Amino acid sequence: MVYKQNASNPDKLALMRDTWMKRLKGCQPNPEVWQRMLKVRALVITPRDSSEMWISYANLCRKNGRMGLAEKALFGLLEVNEDITGFMIHRGHTVSPPIAYSAFKYMWANEEKAQAYNCLKQFASKLSDSLSDRGRRIDVRPTTNAVNGVNGVHANGINGHGINGVNGINGINGSSSINGSAHSTTTPAFALKELQEDCQLLARLYLKQGEWLTALHKGQWDEDIINEVLYSYRAATQYNENWYKAWHAWALANFEVVTSQASAIEEEQRRLPLEVVQTYVIPAIQGFFKSIALSSTSSLQDTLQCR
Repeated sequence: MVYKQNASNPDKLALMRDTWMKRLKGCQPNPEVWQRMLKVRALVITPRDSSEMWISYANLCRKNGRMGLAEKALFGLLEVNEDITGFMIHRGHTVSPPIAYSAFKYMWANEEKAQAYNCLKQFASKLSDSLSDRGRRIDVRPTTNAVNGVNGVHANGINGHGINGVNGINGINGSSSINGSAHSTTTPAFALKELQEDCQLLARLYLKQGEWLTALHKGQWDEDIINEVLYSYRAATQYNENWYKAWHAWALANFEVVTSQASAIEEEQRRLPLEVVQTYVIPAIQGFFKSIALSSTSSLQDTLQCR
C-alpha cells in the first residue's frame, strides 16, 4: 500500500525496492521461500521493474534444479511465453545484458549447451561493440583517460602468437579508465557507472565463454581451441582487472597448456622451447601472481603452481 501511495515519487519507490532486495538476500536460499515473497511484491511491481530480484530468483531455482520455476521467472523477465532457447537465438540481442546472462545459464543447465555457448559468444561480441560506441560518445576532458581502451575485444587485436595480450581493451579498468578520474563537468556520473557495470558483466560473459568452450571440448584442445579459450579468459581479466576468478582462470589455462606441451616433449630434450615459455609460461606466472594478490582467501593453490 505504501508503495502504491508513492507512485509519483520514483526515488522513494527505488529506495523501497532496494530495501526489499536486501531483505530477500537475507532470507533462506530456498526457492519456495523466495517465491512466496516475490508473489506478494508482484502485486505492485512487475518482474521487469524488479529485475534484480527475479534474476536472483531464477538463478536460485536453476542452482536447486527447479528448472520449471526458473523458466517461469525468465518468462516474466523476457515478457514472453515461448521457448526460451528459440527466443534467445532470434531475439536475444534485444534483451538487457543481466537478463540475457541468466537466460544463457538456464539454457546451459537445460542441456542446450551448444546453443547456450553460441548465443553467449555472439552476445558478448555485440556488447563489446556497444561498449566501444558508448565509450566514444562519453564526453571526457582531454586530460583524462576515462574511456580509452573501451574499443571492444576482437580476435585480431591479440598480440604474440594470437593468444595472450589483448589489445583494444587495455585501460578499461583502473586509474586510467572508468574507475579512475573519469568524471568531468559534462559527463553524467550515471553514464560512467553504467559503463563500468556493463564492463564487469562482460568480464563474466567472457569467463563463462572460456569455461563453456573447455567443457564442450572436454579439455581436448587443438591450437584453435587453445587460442579461443585463452582469448576469452584474457578478455575477462581486461574488462575487470581486479577480479580474482578471471586472473586465476587465465593463469590456470596457460599452466594446463604448458603441462600438456611439456608431456609431449621428448625426454632427452628436457627443456621447453623458448616460444612456449614466452607464449604460455610467462603469462601463467604473471596470472598466478595477480590472482594471489587479489585472493581474499587462501592462495595456496596458486602459490604452489607458481613454483
